[in-house]
Formats: sequence, structure tokens, C-alpha cells
Amino acid sequence: VSAFDVDLKGGAGTLVLLLEKAIKSVDVQAPAAVSKGKEFAVKVKVLNTANEAVPACLPLEVALTDDKGNKLPGSGYYPAQKGTLEFKDVCASNLNSKTVKFTVKCLASGKVVSKVMSVK
Repeated sequence: VSAFDVDLKGGAGTLVLLLEKAIKSVDVQAPAAVSKGKEFAVKVKVLNTANEAVPACLPLEVALTDDKGNKLPGSGYYPAQKGTLEFKDVCASNLNSKTVKFTVKCLASGKVVSKVMSVK
């Protein structure tokens, strides 16, 4: 039996997640380049201290940004079911940017990872 103190503020929207193994890292596998008008896929895994996908549904915040920092369509909140998100999107055919940055924040741990993809 474990015990710990928790101070939850009313209306703050705090969630408590109890796991057997702590969240260690977020792994992002993204292509080096995306092509305008074509679909691309990014795989996100939230890993525990045993380097396994966390066996829980975890909230992720995904931000796609152009080379000027403007948010692109597809940005938003996604669930990582069983610690994994298979993100798919289409690169806009009229995108005026040399790169797209994919940033994911695990809202359960606060860990943030970014990958930059060139645009063809």
C-alpha cells in the first residue's frame, strides 16, 4: 500500500494518473521530408522507465507550425491509446514554408519533443 498527499484546487481541471512505471520519455518518429498535397504519418510513443509504451490513454497536445511559427491545420489535442498515437495528415498543396515543425507535449508528464520536416 502506498500513500501520498495531494492538493487539488477546485475547478483547476487536475487529473491524477497512477502508473506502475513512471513516464520516462516521448519518442517521435517523423519523416525527414513531407510533400505538398501528400499524406504523411508521424508515430508518437510515450515510454515508461522500461522503454515500453505506457499502458494507458494519455492526452497529447500536437502543434504543427510553419517556418514562421504559425500554427497549421491538424494542430490540436489527441489521445495516445496504450501510449501510442499514429498521427496522419496531408501537407497543404499551397503551403508557403520550407519546413514543418511537429511538436508534441504529453499532458500527463509535461514532456515536449519536436521534429522538423522539410517541405518538398
